[in-house]
Amino acid sequence: MNIGTLAYATNSGLGILARDFFAAGVVNRVLLVPHRHYTNYTDWYPDAFCKETADEFLTGLDCLLLFETGFYWDIVRAANAKNIPVALMPMYEFSPKDPPCKIDLNICPSLLDLQYYGETWHKPSIFIPVPVSSNVEWRQRSLAKIFVHNAGHGGYKFRNGTPEVLESLKHVKSDIKLIVRVQPDGELERLVQKFRETDSRLLIENRHVPYDELWSTGDVFLFPEQFNGLSLPMQEAFASGLLVMAANRFPMNTWLPVDPLIPVSGYKEERISVPVKRAVVSPEDVASTIDSWYDKDITVYSVAGREWAEAHSWERLKPRYMEALTNLRPATL
Repeated sequence: MNIGTLAYATNSGLGILARDFFAAGVVNRVLLVPHRHYTNYTDWYPDAFCKETADEFLTGLDCLLLFETGFYWDIVRAANAKNIPVALMPMYEFSPKDPPCKIDLNICPSLLDLQYYGETWHKPSIFIPVPVSSNVEWRQRSLAKIFVHNAGHGGYKFRNGTPEVLESLKHVKSDIKLIVRVQPDGELERLVQKFRETDSRLLIENRHVPYDELWSTGDVFLFPEQFNGLSLPMQEAFASGLLVMAANRFPMNTWLPVDPLIPVSGYKEERISVPVKRAVVSPEDVASTIDSWYDKDITVYSVAGREWAEAHSWERLKPRYMEALTNLRPATL
């Protein structure tokens, strides 16, 4: 079965998501979308198509799977015209409520996306979690001493909580080690610059960290993300055996251990493509949560991550994706 997608080839959430589905064999045909700001790793897809070869890309395609957006909606409309069924993995805060073409099925990667698309907007929708990357290796963690925050490119409107993490150090009493990683081709450098050399407990890494280092270092993944449904960093951190210290909000608190989650003091409306609820997380609450867990035994939580990863492996979940895509039929235009 030929399943295609339009994809970035970047070290970003969308880029990594598409690459994992390609590596797992769900997607076998890729039309590359150049990113204007991030490094493009075109060698990820040596046989990729480009916009100029869109007709060839669509020829013989059995299904089109989109991640968050269609990028080039004219190509998606061409798929509609050829009766190629189209599935979308929506990100509720960015995917359009009314796409400029026909989507036959929304495969929601989180319960929050399902709530928006299936319950609120009454679109054809199912929930299938995103499998854990086979590249994630589990390692036992024992004591909460080293805290890691993968800031990446910062997340849209700093949703990853990097400002709160950096500010929290002013209130942390424990002798922790905090590693903050920043992508060098992003704009976070301006934010972290003023924190350099201000606290001996802080190490800022401004580099492209090799994938196997992302989850092999540290004991606690500190990630007070404030809005999102699917969070690949949290999934991969949990699967690697790290204790995940995230904001206590839906839907993360439905699958992560709740005890280490950071209190949310309220929500404020954030207008993106749709109005979303942004969790309010204070640096003080981040600090008090860090202090309450510093040097604690986290063995049981590390083991829980391994068990969760096994239940959400590609081996377990790929058949569900293939069944949904194989049985998908285009609705009447």
